[in-house]
Amino acid sequence: SAMSQTVSFDPSNVNTFIVAYRDYGNSSYGTVAVGTVSGSTVSFGTPVVFGSFDTRFISSSFDPNTANQFVLAYKDQDDTQRIYSIIGTVSGTSASFGTGVLVDSGNYSGYPAVAFDPNTTNQFLVAYSDGDNSSHGTAVVGTVSGTAISFASPVVFNAASTSTKSVSFDPNVAYKFVVAYTDSGNSNYGTGIVGTLSGTTPSFGSEYVFSSTTVDDPAVS
Repeated sequence: SAMSQTVSFDPSNVNTFIVAYRDYGNSSYGTVAVGTVSGSTVSFGTPVVFGSFDTRFISSSFDPNTANQFVLAYKDQDDTQRIYSIIGTVSGTSASFGTGVLVDSGNYSGYPAVAFDPNTTNQFLVAYSDGDNSSHGTAVVGTVSGTAISFASPVVFNAASTSTKSVSFDPNVAYKFVVAYTDSGNSNYGTGIVGTLSGTTPSFGSEYVFSSTTVDDPAVS
């Protein structure tokens, strides 16, 4: 599924990107390969496992302010389907990883989307569906120190079942971001909401329906 793989260019390395994916050929382990572009040709380094478990719904984002560093958010299917996050570092055509950190204790959570805030240092946001709270749309800020992650308190942005989602920060307006999502509590309509960070606490405006029909896998940029 498309939600089990993600690709991101590294803003600190010319012609370098990562692909993070669920490796069906290796027990569905979470895996990353570093790609290099030369003209219209792509080559890959040796894939690296970041999660030795059934890994699903992977999202990725590079930190534009810390060279070579990226974050993954993903669902650990073998740990009552909880959401984790992990810091990766690109070195040449390989990647190394810190330790996966639990984003939220909610069992059977899902659909994480992650994005670094370009206007702060070492902060990113994860939006996800909280399995212990009726799958409500929830967002939480993570702070990176080295390859360690600490999370602030989660905030609900949609008090209804919330499915696939995407997050993007505005590089020109400090602390502003948008979440686009499938609002399962409103006929699966495509919905967007503006968020604002204050320290490590996100707050949200009103929800806006952008498509009054069933929407799956919305993406915002």
